[in-house]
Amino acid sequence: MLTSLGARVRARLIPDARQAHKLWSVRILAAGAALLSAWSEIPAGVREQLPVPSNVGAGLLVAAAIARILKQGDANG
Repeated sequence: MLTSLGARVRARLIPDARQAHKLWSVRILAAGAALLSAWSEIPAGVREQLPVPSNVGAGLLVAAAIARILKQGDANG
């Protein structure tokens, strides 16, 4: 059963899925995930000086969408 599930998942992946970490859209989303997970650990005084998290999150999502549609070269290089 797991073998057939793995085969179905692989059939839906992009050809260079193993190199996805080199794509800027993936890097931007990873930075957003790291920021989101670290947000509660940032001291309150510092958090007050930073932009509202929803604005940062929205900005990162827009940046990732833009990075996804821009030509980024070969992900294998």
